[in-house]
Amino acid sequence: GLAFLIENFVGGFTSEAQAESILRTPVASAIPRQRLPRRSDGEGSVADSLILAPLSVFSESIRRVRIGIDQAIGKRRRMEGDAQDGRGAVIVVSSAAPNEGKTTVALALTRAYALAGMSTLLIDCDLRKPGVHKHLGIEASEGLLEYLAGEAGASELRSFLTVDSGSGAQIVVGSRRSDIATDQLIAGKTFAALIAAARKTFDIVVLDTPPVGPVVDALYLAGMADAIAVVVKFSSTPQQEVKAAMAALDKAKRDGVPVLTVLNQQTSNPAAYRGKY
Repeated sequence: GLAFLIENFVGGFTSEAQAESILRTPVASAIPRQRLPRRSDGEGSVADSLILAPLSVFSESIRRVRIGIDQAIGKRRRMEGDAQDGRGAVIVVSSAAPNEGKTTVALALTRAYALAGMSTLLIDCDLRKPGVHKHLGIEASEGLLEYLAGEAGASELRSFLTVDSGSGAQIVVGSRRSDIATDQLIAGKTFAALIAAARKTFDIVVLDTPPVGPVVDALYLAGMADAIAVVVKFSSTPQQEVKAAMAALDKAKRDGVPVLTVLNQQTSNPAAYRGKY
């Protein structure tokens, strides 16, 4: 009985099959724990593996997330009859709790799309505790906050766009940690207009959101998504916490928008044949 409780209610998720059975959502991929690659400047992010180690199991797992999202979005658009409407797709990357690795996955996914030849934009929407700039090794920017607060005009929007040198993706980084509530900025008309403009300009728009549990920002962003990827730390995040986050996202998203689970930092060794490839 204790084993049943741990397997289905208390413990973390330890396999793709278990996660799909309990959460009732498809698992896009299980991403292995990856060593931190080192850039020439001495800094680094696990997401750099897409550029520095493109044939690694980590990089292939991210590409598996990409194709899972593409298939889910394509299926939905075919059902709705708008597959050729020319709109870019908005992908929300979130998690149930902090420290799940969602920012790493969001940046790596952005690079995977960009390296595949698609015009891609990543927006750090975690205005409470932004982290994309740390992964890139660059300074934080107040540009997005000022724009959403009405202190910067549309003509200044490009001034806080950063081009990722390794992939060519364009990125909007966040400012330093905010000590004010930011949900009113995310839910405002200015941010909605920003996303609408991004859809017309880019093939893919990735939104790195705050975790669902601590703050409400991600729930507003879920309503703008064409697909949602929920990052769950392997064998760590309590199942009930993930279930609660999934239920909240299901209420917030539009009907038919697919939600996919991404098991992150898997510690078990991949199958031997993967190493050969």
